[in-house]
Amino acid sequence: MITVLLVAVGGAIGAPLRFIIDGELRRILRDRWPIGTVVVNVVGSLLLGVVARYVTDGVVHGGVPGRDAGSSAITGPGAMAGPGAITGPGAGAGLGAEVAGAEWILALVGTGLCGALTTFSTYSHDALMLLTRRAWFGAAIYLVGTVVVGIAAFSIGWALG
Repeated sequence: MITVLLVAVGGAIGAPLRFIIDGELRRILRDRWPIGTVVVNVVGSLLLGVVARYVTDGVVHGGVPGRDAGSSAITGPGAMAGPGAITGPGAGAGLGAEVAGAEWILALVGTGLCGALTTFSTYSHDALMLLTRRAWFGAAIYLVGTVVVGIAAFSIGWALG
């Protein structure tokens, strides 16, 4: 249940963020080109690459930066210690076994925020609008370019993560 709440919180941040970014870019540029959709999809892909690498490294290498390899307890400067500290396998920053380790970050930021920030449905709608205006070349560039740049952004994010 906590995982669902994390996804919902991330989505509650990502969806309005997409709405604001897309609206502002359309207003500022006054263009019929769907640049807002491209921007949110590329930024979301970059962020997802960073988060996916961070979480994957934690799972593959037995921990994430700032955590002990054998447990999901937060360690290091500023970590909670003493009575009431949440430590041991499955503790996961106090979120319980359901989202132990770094997986809670993927639920919150990856599935929630990035899932709501990026948009395949608007990408499809924008492409159809370009096609109905007979902007064949623009539609082709938009369709192929968004995918290629999105994959490149994810790859850069992965390398940075």
